Amino acid sequence: MTAGMPEVTLVWEEEGRRCKARLDYLRPDMITDLKTFAAKQERSIDAVVHNCIVYERYNQQWVWYRRGLEAVKTALRAGCARVEGLSEEFIASLLDKNQGFTFIFVRSQLPHQVRIRCMRHSTGAGTPNLYFSEAAFMIERAMRKHRECVEKYGTNPWAAGEEAAWLEDEEIPGIMYQSAR
Repeated sequence: MTAGMPEVTLVWEEEGRRCKARLDYLRPDMITDLKTFAAKQERSIDAVVHNCIVYERYNQQWVWYRRGLEAVKTALRAGCARVEGLSEEFIASLLDKNQGFTFIFVRSQLPHQVRIRCMRHSTGAGTPNLYFSEAAFMIERAMRKHRECVEKYGTNPWAAGEEAAWLEDEEIPGIMYQSAR
């Protein structure tokens, strides 16, 4: 990882909401995110990495970072953004390029195996990438939910006024009894 900046924070506004992202590493041509993972022996490293992307929703992080960077680049081009800690040369090269996205997965146990996954916005045929499309949909859904809660509750606590219910032992799934033995 060279020719870039570590831990770059992006702050932008969407529909009057402040948004934020913290990029692990930013180069003019690439956003890189470093992830650690644990793998049990019975699963292949590649299967574990795939499951991390799918079940930990790392694809949403990818889309969010890309969305934030594009918003910041638009603001920079319009002259209405402030940048700290990046050279003018770096910013100019950043504005000039479309950034790719790479996850670097490092196994937390010995041996510290590494897998790199480059994410694409679309397939070679121009069809949207399913990882990207699903994540963009989920982010839009979360933004819509946030907007609805702001409209409904304003600055009050976001709760429908329901009392918390006590979880009773009878509601515990049978599998939990087996693991407690």
